[in-house]
Amino acid sequence: MPKTNQTLNKELDELLSSHGFDVKALTSGGDSVPVPEEADIFQFHFHKNGKDYGTVTVTIDGDSTMIVYYDDNVTRSGNNDTDDISWTELVKQLKKFALGHQIKNFKLKDTDRLRTDMERRDHVRKQESTLNEGYYGNKHTSYNDIAETVKIIVKHNKKLEETDARFRYIDKIFLETAQGERLLVPTTKPSQARMFARHIIEGGGYKDDRWSHLQEMCEDIDKLGKFVRATNGKREMFTESAGRMIDEAIAKYQELREHANKLQTSRGYNAYFESYEPSVITETDDTLSEVFKTSSLDARIESALPVLQKYGFKAGKLEEASMFAEWADDVLSEALDPLTNAQIEELIKLLSDEEFKVGPNGENAIKALDDIIESGELEEELRDAADQDADHPASPVIISWMERQPGSKYKAVLAQVSSDEANADASEKSSNEQPQKVKPKKKKPQQKPADAGGLPPLPPLPPLGGPAPGPAPAGGGLPPLPPLEESDELESLLKLLK
Repeated sequence: MPKTNQTLNKELDELLSSHGFDVKALTSGGDSVPVPEEADIFQFHFHKNGKDYGTVTVTIDGDSTMIVYYDDNVTRSGNNDTDDISWTELVKQLKKFALGHQIKNFKLKDTDRLRTDMERRDHVRKQESTLNEGYYGNKHTSYNDIAETVKIIVKHNKKLEETDARFRYIDKIFLETAQGERLLVPTTKPSQARMFARHIIEGGGYKDDRWSHLQEMCEDIDKLGKFVRATNGKREMFTESAGRMIDEAIAKYQELREHANKLQTSRGYNAYFESYEPSVITETDDTLSEVFKTSSLDARIESALPVLQKYGFKAGKLEEASMFAEWADDVLSEALDPLTNAQIEELIKLLSDEEFKVGPNGENAIKALDDIIESGELEEELRDAADQDADHPASPVIISWMERQPGSKYKAVLAQVSSDEANADASEKSSNEQPQKVKPKKKKPQQKPADAGGLPPLPPLPPLGGPAPGPAPAGGGLPPLPPLEESDELESLLKLLK
């Protein structure tokens, strides 16, 4: 059984301190804590040969992922030529620690990502605290009595364990009215389900105009969210014009999320719809549409085009539209190359694992690919596979997606996986094949000498270079055999030959 996070923290602190590092136990915000059990991160300066090579931060996210943050200076510390532990050896020990304590994932990240990751972790914790508030139920269904007139009912696609949060593994969400009527909500996110619950509480109808508007808002948040995730940390890849478009998409995404939060309260719901006016696209950007039609990513660009048009995006000049098409080719694919050898090895390991399943709602595979491949399209394909069977193997889905990606960025990984599969098949075939039984050769009966009974041996042929007993044939070749003497034994031999 995996150990508790408190126990893991204590043992991790002991491991780091055993190498002489001055380890500081900190919260995700950088504040000191009195005991390692309460820490979010462990931070120390990596010293070797009396030189400080910079700060290293180690954290265990939940009980499933260990992350080591470092910068390039640490990697330049060299091999182990003193009593100080080398960077390579320390990483090996940390990975061994993770494996030995059943921590599923081990990641190396640049120190620049520490602050963002910690802010995201704090946000998730606050969200989890809010989402868990008021929920109760059993291993298959969760309930939230949000009001006397409406109850939120969450159906899970996996049996919940004691440590599982009730907003995980969601299959469907229903609203139950005071009359016992159940209404299917068009989202699997509890925070968004609260918007629809508020709509019913305020006297709204099922699938009326306002309900449809809330559903459209959820879809827009999802699509714009893919833009935001794809461009995060990659601003230097884009031109100045594309950067402005990214900023507009991020601003609209944040605005919609703020609206969604406010719509969960009575005051926010009524204030929003007092000033709400439906968006109407009065004109379309034909130039932009033409560019998108010729793009190699028709389906994905076409799905995003109505959202961009609705919120006022216009291509303007043809060259700007062409630039945006090229940008969308990178952004909407939402694919990151494996950045390090460790990530490549981890990807190959995952794809070669026969027990690697998509899991309920595809979450098992999506989480395993975190920081290796980021693709909204791939996530959708994994979720589609999970809808059919949560135990569906994840590797075929991922490999199929990788094979369809442009360029050669996944060729090496696919080649290695194919090679491993071929070797495994050959090994399995060899082990399953039964050794063929070798039939003993029949011994040719030896000719018995004449005095022992039976047929006499045939007389030997004359040597090739020797004198011929008779005239040689006109065409050359071997001379004719000498005539045999007639005997009873000869007659018997001839009968056998016939």
